[in-house]
Amino acid sequence: MGGGGSGSGLAVLVELGASSLEGQRGLIRLAKVTNHKYLRLIDGRGRYGRRGESWGRLILAVRRGYCDFGDWIAVAVGSNGERDSYIYLLNKSDAKSRDRVCESLRLLEEAKAINASSTASEDYFKVYNYVDALMGEFDHVLDNGAGDSDFELLRADIDALRVRFGRHLVDLAIVAWHLNHGYHMPLVFVIDDFMVLHSRLPDYIMPTRCLYELCLGWVS
Repeated sequence: MGGGGSGSGLAVLVELGASSLEGQRGLIRLAKVTNHKYLRLIDGRGRYGRRGESWGRLILAVRRGYCDFGDWIAVAVGSNGERDSYIYLLNKSDAKSRDRVCESLRLLEEAKAINASSTASEDYFKVYNYVDALMGEFDHVLDNGAGDSDFELLRADIDALRVRFGRHLVDLAIVAWHLNHGYHMPLVFVIDDFMVLHSRLPDYIMPTRCLYELCLGWVS
């Protein structure tokens, strides 16, 4: 493979990426391609060969830096465990989503810095405590099986904090909270995504080389 994916594997990835944007409700229009969707398509379409490229080889190539696919780039890879993994794709022509993704990456860098410092503002600690209470309560809901209404209630509470304290400070506290609780997620879009699409947060989600190259001017 030479560090990259085969033509058949990339063709499936891009096809699934384009189709997954339909009906998306998140703040950022990112295509989430799961291993299950990929394998169903790679195994069910003769034009991709009898077996097609394995998902494992493809996701490993993305993690190693093979992440630019023409009109699309892979911005992150993630997993909910050994049986569930996915690749997030961004369409280069979507300027709004691109800017939001880069803003999110900047928040990650800022959250890392503030977690390593003891000089954050009083307002930040106040917001962080609110976020901590909301997320702690929501964890209990998740343990009992959260429904769509529970996700929407959390979103409403977060939005109310954003109105009161400003989006940047609240989003910064959210990212810092996740980092402090072992979720090494790089992007705010994960928070918005899991509230409408996931039953729980991913075990991990990692940015790609392409994401840092795309947003280099945004990251301190």
